[in-house]
Amino acid sequence: MALDFEQVYKEHFTDVYKYVLFLSRNATVAEEVTQETFFKAMQKIDQFNGSCKLHIWLIRISRYTKSRDGILGATILFCPILRWILRKIISTRTL
Repeated sequence: MALDFEQVYKEHFTDVYKYVLFLSRNATVAEEVTQETFFKAMQKIDQFNGSCKLHIWLIRISRYTKSRDGILGATILFCPILRWILRKIISTRTL
């Protein structure tokens, strides 16, 4: 599946950033984790099989991406309340 990664970045950066910012409550951590998320995604874009929406795949990557301080990472559980919050964040994004 060939994707224009620059376009993916432009379209989904805000969603991923808002999600990470909500979880971390720290703009510096959110920026760092979001950048690292897109770096990982770029390396593994060939593994995206379309079984979910692209922004969900990116957010899944962000869940397991740690900041240098380890503030955000695999310790965050993706429970129903977080899915609800994620939907709210994405539904309020500006186009």
